[in-house]
Amino acid sequence: MKNITDIPVQSLFLLFFMGGVLALSFYIIRNYVIPLLRNNKGIVKKYWQKTEIVTWLVYTSALLLVLLRVNFFLSLIILAVLLILGWSYLRNILAGIIIKLTDQFIIDEVISADFGEGKIKSIWMSMTEISNGKGELISIPNHVLRSSVVRHLHKKSNLKTNTFHFTLTENSSLQAIKKMVINCPFIAVNQDVLVERVSEKECIIKATLIDASFEEQVYLYLKNRE
Repeated sequence: MKNITDIPVQSLFLLFFMGGVLALSFYIIRNYVIPLLRNNKGIVKKYWQKTEIVTWLVYTSALLLVLLRVNFFLSLIILAVLLILGWSYLRNILAGIIIKLTDQFIIDEVISADFGEGKIKSIWMSMTEISNGKGELISIPNHVLRSSVVRHLHKKSNLKTNTFHFTLTENSSLQAIKKMVINCPFIAVNQDVLVERVSEKECIIKATLIDASFEEQVYLYLKNRE
């Protein structure tokens, strides 16, 4: 076991610096890069959130491993104290990670449980906010949400209207493009399909997917036919 004076401060500083760089990079991508996407924004945002969670889990595990190797007993004592003092918060974080990774609950879903009934407005790492029939915003710790018997009264439909940009050629006609979109196997043909020219070389397509997970397939389908 190393003495506390033998702890490599520079190595620890480097690890914490890398954590800061990760946090800053994730913030920029989440708030400035993803909103600029014209296509696949929904699916990218969904999987990027899960990528962030997995990355932080790996980073935290690596940091704990380094600290344990530097001074096992001291790190173990500090870790035990943190777990004891912060368990009420940490269990909410763990429950939030499970909820986000498994998509157990989604925004705008109406749920009912012992703590009340309402529509989910936001899902954070430590708590979930629902709006009840009176318009009140109720914050529920995620571990309570995970451990409760929850009824899904109304789950938000997977049908959603997406907007795609399509490059026009000299021989392109909006009617032909609309017919091509309707023939796409991932488009809900019982929903309206709108094709609108926005410039001489570009049009936008608004169509409903049979499932939100098919956004990338539709994008590739249209891209291959430009």
